[in-house]
Order: sequence, then structure tokens, then C-alpha cells
Amino acid sequence: MLTSGADYGWPEAEGTDGEGGRPPIFIIHPDDASPSGIAYAAGSLWMGALGGQRLWQLPVDGRGRAVRPSTTSSASTVASVRSK
Repeated sequence: MLTSGADYGWPEAEGTDGEGGRPPIFIIHPDDASPSGIAYAAGSLWMGALGGQRLWQLPVDGRGRAVRPSTTSSASTVASVRSK
């Protein structure tokens, strides 16, 4: 997914705005997600977000490419989103 030494665009590019860098596989606006932790399980990246109080499911293939759109659940329906 992330490669040591790769150009991810920051600070010249953020998301799909700007020039240069590798394109993101998912874009989530900071108002909707301020990540508190991330894990990989069952073919997805799972990201807990304190901002927006959501649990994001980001489905990826074995090469770290998005395989379908991300989904979100309200934190109140799944559990605490803090990582330990």
C-alpha cells in the first residue's frame, strides 16, 4: 500500500487536488474523519474516526487498490472507535 520513498504529493497535493504524487485510493474529507486508528482485516482497511464518530470500511485487494466504494457506520452502532 505505502512504499518507502514514494511521492505521495504532500504538501503540494492533497486528495486529488494539486500536482504530483501518487493518487489516493480513497478520499475522506477531514470534516468527516479524523482517524484515531486503522487496521486491516477481512479484505478491508478499517478506520476509526473520532471526528464524525464513524467506523469506515475501505475494501482493498491484495495490492492495496480500492475494490469498491468505502462504507461507513455510526460509531454508536458498532463500538468505541479509539485504538488502544
